[in-house]
Amino acid sequence: MPDTVGTLFKPAYPVVAPSVQQQLGLRLRQYYESLVPEECPIPDHFIEIIGRLDQALPENRS
Repeated sequence: MPDTVGTLFKPAYPVVAPSVQQQLGLRLRQYYESLVPEECPIPDHFIEIIGRLDQALPENRS
């Protein structure tokens, strides 16, 4: 019989610690800036993704 005790209370989506989310956003910005010249703005869809990561942080929830 498979062990299901560890899977009973898993959330529907992966949970990432706030500090990890902040680091992901920071590193995504740094990585993108290293790939493109300074005069190229960050594309809107990247800004949207980073914004969603920022909003997912517990201190930004009301």
